[in-house]
Amino acid sequence: MKATFYFNQDQKALHFAGAKQKAADNLAALRLLEELKESGLAATPAQQESLIRYTGWGDTAVYKHAADELDGMLDIPTLNALKASMLNAHYTSLEIIRAIWQGVSQVFDAGMKELHILDPSAGIGHFRSLEPTAWRAKSHWLEVELEPLTAKILGHLHPNTDQARV
Repeated sequence: MKATFYFNQDQKALHFAGAKQKAADNLAALRLLEELKESGLAATPAQQESLIRYTGWGDTAVYKHAADELDGMLDIPTLNALKASMLNAHYTSLEIIRAIWQGVSQVFDAGMKELHILDPSAGIGHFRSLEPTAWRAKSHWLEVELEPLTAKILGHLHPNTDQARV
């Protein structure tokens, strides 16, 4: 079975870098995504650590550092989908996600036999990657992501989840 990526529960943040480093991390993730596609292999845990650094292109400063390379790397439909997502491509911080999970845990009993969880705007799956350990074996996820590149990264980080593209 392919491994799902989970953060360490005490991990505080992902990115302390500026726009130039985020652009470099994003481009590295996209190159890795292409390598995985060509090989037909699932991402290894080390490769997942690289993919999780993908921040998307919602920060125009990040996009500006990579625009020329993206133009040469992506086909027109993929590039257009990426550009169309820029207005909404912002990820929730790990601190906020952790607080949301704490609230959910207070309302719902972690002893429940089965959980069905919908993430309607999954990005690369940070909400699932911070799912409380006690819930993981009994949860069933449906993660939805519209932007195709982000959805492919999500598939390598959470290969055992149901995904939907609308």
